[in-house]
Amino acid sequence: MKNQFDFDLEKIINIIKEKHFKKVGLQFPEGFKRQAFSVSQMLEERTGADILISGNPCFGACDIDISLAGKVEIMFHFGHSKMGNFDNVVFIETRSNVDVLPCVKTALPLLAANKIGLITTVQHIHKLDEVSNFLLEHGMEGITGKGDLRVSYPGQVLGCNFTAARLDCDEYLYIGNYSFSRGDRHTEWMENTAAI
Repeated sequence: MKNQFDFDLEKIINIIKEKHFKKVGLQFPEGFKRQAFSVSQMLEERTGADILISGNPCFGACDIDISLAGKVEIMFHFGHSKMGNFDNVVFIETRSNVDVLPCVKTALPLLAANKIGLITTVQHIHKLDEVSNFLLEHGMEGITGKGDLRVSYPGQVLGCNFTAARLDCDEYLYIGNYSFSRGDRHTEWMENTAAI
């Protein structure tokens, strides 16, 4: 399955086969719902399990479809890092395969300062070191913040949690494939943000 995201399907197949699960749930956030059917079809073909896809809206790791989780032996929740403990829910973080450096290069003229706060979603978290090194080569320092206990990685922001953006920096560079809403107290930092 060719995609710009890695859904870690081999890991899922191994879990299903090793534990002999016959009834499996899949939950996708809104941005990945278009891939749900093809992922489901491939998992059914490779494991023989019955796959149920959550049709409920999902906007974060805290938005678990408890109803579906109660009807299956195991449920795979895609696109978010783990938040909370659920007996039969496995979080599949889903990593981007996209090369972000061409976009960072395009964003360079938008960055007027030298100390740049780097923030992203879990899909691009593995790209932050590469971006930081690229900025360093261009005379800028890329820094990340740890965030609070709900944030799994330095530099990771959630739709409901921007604690990793509390940085001593001049500007921010957000790396992601969508933008967060600008509706509340968490977004004052966005005034000096270049988003790619």
